[in-house]
Amino acid sequence: MKFLAGLVFGVGAAFAYVRFGVELPTVLQIPGLVQNAAIASAVDADLYDLDKPITDRRRAFEIYLQSQSKQAVGIDAAAGHPFLAALYRRWARRKARQLSGQWGAFDTALAKPNLRKVLADAHGTDDTSALKRAMLWKAYEDETFLKQWMRENGGLPTQETLRTRLREIGRRDPPLQ
Repeated sequence: MKFLAGLVFGVGAAFAYVRFGVELPTVLQIPGLVQNAAIASAVDADLYDLDKPITDRRRAFEIYLQSQSKQAVGIDAAAGHPFLAALYRRWARRKARQLSGQWGAFDTALAKPNLRKVLADAHGTDDTSALKRAMLWKAYEDETFLKQWMRENGGLPTQETLRTRLREIGRRDPPLQ
């Protein structure tokens, strides 16, 4: 029973923290604050020593981000949100690749005469290329994040330019190291 009560409280506290910014009282945060301060001072030696190998500095940075997340978010904001922008770019690329990947599946769907007729009636064309563009556009219309991201990063595509734009967005994804 205590386990379930603790689990329910933990889930509720996590939800309240994420949605509403509710935090535990300061007195209950003291152990975490002390731990974070100790971790931050321990990683300072590696993080700020430019003679250290990049692998050591990256590990120190990873630990810093885990323990000093509020400060890291503040630094990101002060610099114009480059980390947040990179995160959004990565997500947009993923969504663009997923959407672009549907193009080949459309051939399978259109190869079935009954399904092709339903789709042709729904989109007002029987031309394979136009039909596939219309189907891709319909799938794109359901991608709220991708549409917003594209609007803010180069403008919205047209039904004719969507496939090219998706391939362009999807191919430029630098590898994580």
